[in-house]
Amino acid sequence: MAEIKRLEFIDIFKAIGIIFMLMGHVGFGQSFAHYISAFHMPMFFFISGYLFKTYDFKDLIKRKFNGLLKPYLYFGLLNAVLCLIFVENFKLGTYFEKFFFFNNRHLPVAGALWFLTGMFFANILFWLFHKYINKYFLGIVLSGVAICEYYLKLRIPFSIDSALFMLPVMYSGYLFKRYEPDCNKFKTAVLGLFFFVVSYFLIFQNGICNVRLNVYSNLGLFYLNAILATLAYFYLSKFLCSILSLKGLQYVGRNSLNYLALNQIVIKVVPNLGGGAVLCFIISMIIISVLSELVNKVKKWHKIIFEYFQGARNLIK
Repeated sequence: MAEIKRLEFIDIFKAIGIIFMLMGHVGFGQSFAHYISAFHMPMFFFISGYLFKTYDFKDLIKRKFNGLLKPYLYFGLLNAVLCLIFVENFKLGTYFEKFFFFNNRHLPVAGALWFLTGMFFANILFWLFHKYINKYFLGIVLSGVAICEYYLKLRIPFSIDSALFMLPVMYSGYLFKRYEPDCNKFKTAVLGLFFFVVSYFLIFQNGICNVRLNVYSNLGLFYLNAILATLAYFYLSKFLCSILSLKGLQYVGRNSLNYLALNQIVIKVVPNLGGGAVLCFIISMIIISVLSELVNKVKKWHKIIFEYFQGARNLIK
């Protein structure tokens, strides 16, 4: 498939993960939560490994800081302001205590923001292991790190503990990219269906999982389910992209960070409008899409203003 198609299907893949996340936060029942919790966050770490490039370390830090930690701070402050306005008995001190330390436990309203720091440190750790560990032993080392964390149950700030568990998932995406078979539409559809059926059955053989809380039941089965289910939606995304133009899903995928950061504060407001889970989900998606556009415009003007003052400062020098 052409390069542009690859980028489009990755946007669709990310959109599917975001939609599952939002549905999980709205509440579509215990069985649905059991199913998506097995893979809907690991799939983002898988695709991060799939897209991994060996940047210079300073360049990597700069890219991930701008792409993950800056939004973490911006959206964290925005959520704090909105919570002060809309959430009863909101304690700002408790919020920032969690926000600047153990952010994957009891972070009021904006609980999904843990993902940004977790992804940041997962990328940094993966780069370091990839750089300094022989490629033939890399998978063993990363699996060993995850197993040690599983038994030691260390609490590490900024969701680094969750990041450690996601390193084998990132490695699986990294490997898959290098050995990915070239498939036509028919093979893509068949592989997607195969991985979906197998993973769906296996997921319910394991207990409920939660990457944020580091709950995995059987760790080996969790990794197997996460990778198989991720591959199911990976191939589904490829197939959909090959037969349809899904601009709406592509938009959600391109702006997945906005949806992740804004969804829980929006959901807090939407239930007051009445209706069940489906209506709540639809209304939330609409509101978040509008807010996402506003956020993008703010980012655009922020960049223009920054570049203007940067240019003025250079002229003065």
